[in-house]
Formats: sequence, C-alpha cells, structure tokens
Amino acid sequence: ELVGPIDSSDEWIRQRTGIVTRVRAVAETDAIDLATAAAAEYNAKQSEADALVADQNRKSAMQTAALAAEDKRRENRRLISSIRAGYGGSGLTMEGSPLDVLADSATEAELDAQRIEYEGLASARDAAMGVMSAERSGNLSRMEASGARATRWLGAGSSLLSAGGRALSRTA
Repeated sequence: ELVGPIDSSDEWIRQRTGIVTRVRAVAETDAIDLATAAAAEYNAKQSEADALVADQNRKSAMQTAALAAEDKRRENRRLISSIRAGYGGSGLTMEGSPLDVLADSATEAELDAQRIEYEGLASARDAAMGVMSAERSGNLSRMEASGARATRWLGAGSSLLSAGGRALSRTA
C-alpha cells in the first residue's frame, strides 16, 4: 500500500476535514453514490435555511411598510394642520375652495400612505415566493438524497445476492 493507516480519532477527522459521518460501503459502491446523497442532504438543509431567511425578509418588509405608512400619515396630519392654521391666520373661512383643497390634500396624503403599504405587501409577497421556492428546492433535494440512498442499498443488496449465488454454485 502507498498509504498506511492514519493514527487519528473521530474528533481529529472532524476538525481537519469537516467530515461528520463516515460510511462503510460494499466494494461495488462508487464514491459518487455516497457524495450524491450527502450533497442532496446538504442542499436540503441549505434550502431550509434559505426559507427561514426569506420568511424573515417577508416579515421585515411588512413591518417596514407599516412603519413607513404610519410615518407618512403623521407627516400628512402635520401638513394639513399647518395648512388649516395658515388659512385661519389669513382670515379665510373654511368654506368652498379652501375646504376643497384641504379635502383633496388629505385624500392625496392617504393615497401616499396606502401606496407605501402596497409596496411593502408586494415586497413581502416576493419574499413569500422565495420561501415557497426554497421549500420546494429542499423537498427536491431530500427526494434526491432518498433516491441516492435507495440506489446504494439496492446495489449492496444486489452484491450480496450475487455473492450468495456464486457461493451456492461453488458448493453445488
């Protein structure tokens, strides 16, 4: 042999390679079969983490929009109050055109606040789509891992049956 056994422990291997789980496989098992299952499991876990981040982004977008809309409404109330005070100081009565201007200004101000809320909901919807996509990706990766494990078990079973068949034919 070119390489002899390495004097190591489970912790030594874990610290230096990041390998947590080791598997003994039958001789016919290719390393790619083991790697495929491991990669699919890793991808599933990563997708779960991505789904959590996307959900946090969704919640953050909704909270940010609600706060921004409330700030806009507060700013608009101050503006309307300032306009009213200006009208009152100038001696204008609150009938006719000045009242129409105030009503129109208040309506426009509320539309601004609603637009901010809508943009937040649209952003939250996009984040929710990210959650669903990450969850689907995770499910697909789990299925790939399951398929790779099943392939490995079937290969091992086939090897055992072949070896048993050869042993029986030798004794017969």
